[in-house]
Amino acid sequence: GALLPLLAGAVGSVVAVDQSQAMLARAQALCQASGLDEVQFHCGDIQALPFADGSFHAATCSMVLHHVARPAVAVAEMARVVRPGGKVIVIAFTRHNLTWLRDELAHRWPGFAREEIEELFADAGLLPQRYLVRRRTEDETAPAGPTAGESTERLNWPDVFLAVAEKPAA
Repeated sequence: GALLPLLAGAVGSVVAVDQSQAMLARAQALCQASGLDEVQFHCGDIQALPFADGSFHAATCSMVLHHVARPAVAVAEMARVVRPGGKVIVIAFTRHNLTWLRDELAHRWPGFAREEIEELFADAGLLPQRYLVRRRTEDETAPAGPTAGESTERLNWPDVFLAVAEKPAA
């Protein structure tokens, strides 16, 4: 829910979906603290969204796809609920080899290469529009080094990308 205040301030209405009631409660508290009462919250799975076809102008998932069992199904579901001419936006980690993310944070996928995300878009009938990478800078690493028992691998995080695709007009 970290993006909800930003999204709610930029668009008319926002519907948030998570399969975890605890995460929905955290997102709802964040929105209430930001004075955002118009966000709707639904418990659901990104691989089977509880909305009719073409319900939204846009669908976005941020830092979710690496947790999903079937990313292609998730992207297809996002495409399904978006109207023709609408956007699907994915924010996720770039492809990496950091096994601690899988072991400690339950990541199922080691990020996604640009070609992989564009293939997911194409398979869902979407047209890739934009792909941006946010690369880490040297000053974003932990300055003190690892703590006792912590590997230097845990100090590293992968780059993050934002990919936008459009659902073709009917």
